[in-house]
Amino acid sequence: NQCSTCKKNEAKYTCPSCLRKSCCVSCVKQHKTNHSCSGQRNRVAYVPLGEFADRHLLNDYHFLEDVARVADNSKRDSIIQGPKRSRRKMLNIFRNESRNLGINVKIMPEKFTKRSENTTYWHIRDKCILWRIKWIFPQEQVDFVDDRVKDTLLVSSLLNRFIHPSEGDPMLLHRLKRYCKVSHQDIYVLLKNDCKETHVSSYFILDKDKSLRDNLIGKTIVEFPTLVVVLHNALCDFLDKKNADQSSGLDLALLITAKYTMHFDFGIVL
Repeated sequence: NQCSTCKKNEAKYTCPSCLRKSCCVSCVKQHKTNHSCSGQRNRVAYVPLGEFADRHLLNDYHFLEDVARVADNSKRDSIIQGPKRSRRKMLNIFRNESRNLGINVKIMPEKFTKRSENTTYWHIRDKCILWRIKWIFPQEQVDFVDDRVKDTLLVSSLLNRFIHPSEGDPMLLHRLKRYCKVSHQDIYVLLKNDCKETHVSSYFILDKDKSLRDNLIGKTIVEFPTLVVVLHNALCDFLDKKNADQSSGLDLALLITAKYTMHFDFGIVL
């Protein structure tokens, strides 16, 4: 228990960093100078399992609490996040420009998850909307998210990233094998209808040969679009289910024709 600095007096303090013992404040400062010690415990130092005790568990718990607090403070920091006025201005520009294009965009309250997830904005220089898009592939039970997608791109080109043999991402192609085995004509892209009304169905069929902007004109979008990609042989079952859920009163003859002929005109509201 002797002081490691003066080697005369009995030690009273133990350094959290190097575990050297000191007897007074002057010896504490001296040991920091001599050994270039910070005096702070290494909170992420490796501890062997055999030496792991309750105090280590408590230290790790406090460390995680501090990390969460710092992360929360950064979200509230106006310097890091940018002025709220600028963000509000960009949001208003996006909403106004989408309205000028004929797209009805609904913005949710600030605390809603979809509001915080949305990265969509109006690109002033290119004069286009860079959308956040959620893709759902029900036949493989997977979904993906695309950010900064230009609304001037064709829907077919957006789809190529997932299912085209040469243009697609190999990791995505592996997860979407069923979609890669069929032709593009047998794949339908549906837009989820965010405007829930009794006389309107839950989905719109998009024209893959038109741009995303042209497909969204006249539609109501809550924050960002959700696109559901379905196969030819599952489309009727998908529509039957939605039709039963909505009880929209869709003409039975049209539904029977769709079930056996699968001939749909793009732009039809289902």
